[in-house]
Amino acid sequence: MPASPNTTLGLALYGESLSNANRHWLDRYHASYPPHEPDNDLATTFLCCGAIVLTATVLGFRARKLVAEFTGLPVGFVQTACDAMDLAELWDSRYMHDVNEGLMVDDFPEIEASLSSVMKDLSDNAWNSTLAMELQVLRDGKLVGG
Repeated sequence: MPASPNTTLGLALYGESLSNANRHWLDRYHASYPPHEPDNDLATTFLCCGAIVLTATVLGFRARKLVAEFTGLPVGFVQTACDAMDLAELWDSRYMHDVNEGLMVDDFPEIEASLSSVMKDLSDNAWNSTLAMELQVLRDGKLVGG
């Protein structure tokens, strides 16, 4: 029986075709909603956090190293962004459920609107100047995809 996308066992169980399908889907999504803001490092850092949340959701698990490999972002950055989501208790929020519903019907505008709401909640509940500075340093200028 194939592994469910909601396991925590990792990409190896999915096989290369599902891994490639997830990567292709994320590439299509990010082509429509780029996770960077030219000439605005802080906004890009925040958008990269959103890309981490979306990637973990698409993959069905939050294994920091695998999410980092998938996004091309540093593991420490992924760890800190996921920890902020944990701290704010947002992984099971109403808006994350909306993200999942958008994923089920492949509705990019719905996914983006819901993800923006998740990120607003993150901003309201966990984001501060110390976290922002730490994330900028950890991101080290890297963008999603390398």
